[in-house]
Amino acid sequence: MANSEEQARITWHAHPQYAVLAALLALLTVWLVLQDGHRPDSGNILMALLAFGLALWHLQWLGSRVEINARGLVLHRIGRTRQAVAWSAVTNIRWTGRVTRSILVECHRESHREQLELPRLRNQEGLWQQLEDRLARDE
Repeated sequence: MANSEEQARITWHAHPQYAVLAALLALLTVWLVLQDGHRPDSGNILMALLAFGLALWHLQWLGSRVEINARGLVLHRIGRTRQAVAWSAVTNIRWTGRVTRSILVECHRESHREQLELPRLRNQEGLWQQLEDRLARDE
């Protein structure tokens, strides 16, 4: 049984856009810190801290991955506990996002509704199709 479960596992990794954004924000951080030379401006320092925080946030998403297996869907993110959703709990999926599209998984667990927003993924249309097929099978 474990062998067939391992074979049925499919993994999607985060889109490379997160690496590009993290690199640009890191460069912006360095530029803001070095902008004033010996007399750092408090505004530049504040903006550098903001850019650095956003760079770390994008790196966290870059290290994300989504797995689907026979039991459900699992979101792994750096520095966070994994979030697993059983197939029986998934009620709907939809696209979300204005600048970049990502998948929002709606689920119902223990008398309350939850939403799990997935990061933008490589070949996320393939994941969308897998999720649609699974929901149609469970109906």
